[in-house]
This record gives sequence, C-alpha cells and structure tokens, in this order.
Amino acid sequence: MSTFLAEIDWNALLNQDASLIAFVVAGVVGLISVTAIVMPQWRRAHEVRTLARLKGRMIERGFSADEIVNVINAGTKPGPHGKPSNFLNYPQPLRS
Repeated sequence: MSTFLAEIDWNALLNQDASLIAFVVAGVVGLISVTAIVMPQWRRAHEVRTLARLKGRMIERGFSADEIVNVINAGTKPGPHGKPSNFLNYPQPLRS
C-alpha cells in the first residue's frame, strides 16, 4: 500500500489539511529556532570542558602557566586589539 507522490491529490490535501500543514511548518520553524539558540551555547560549554581537561593534564605534567597560555592561544587568530580572540578573552560581565 505504498503511495507515490505523483498519486496524491495535492489540491485536496492542501484545502482540507491547511491547519495540519500550518502546524507542521510552525513545528519545523520552532525546532530550527530552538536549535539555533541552543547549539552555540552547547558548543561553548563543550569547549570550556575540553579546555579544562587540557589544562588539568598540562598541570599534572608540570607545565608552567606561560606554557599553558601559549598552548591554548596557539590556534587562535589575533583579534582587533592584537590579542588572541578565543573565548578566554571575551569581555567579562560587570559585577556590582
């Protein structure tokens, strides 16, 4: 009982199930929106965890603070002020 796309009466489907189509479109748009908001936050949290593990391993092996900073900043491009533009240099929130 497979139905091919060519056999579907699209006009009847669109006229009868417009609310279903609108619901599906709204669901897809909502899913894309939530994903666009959540994924950058998840990625940043993942980077922080990975970096913390790397720093911990380097401390266990006896690296100095300068060596750790050099390794962390090795793959970053300079930002507008000449400093590496990784997430460690993001502006810190103001504290009251």
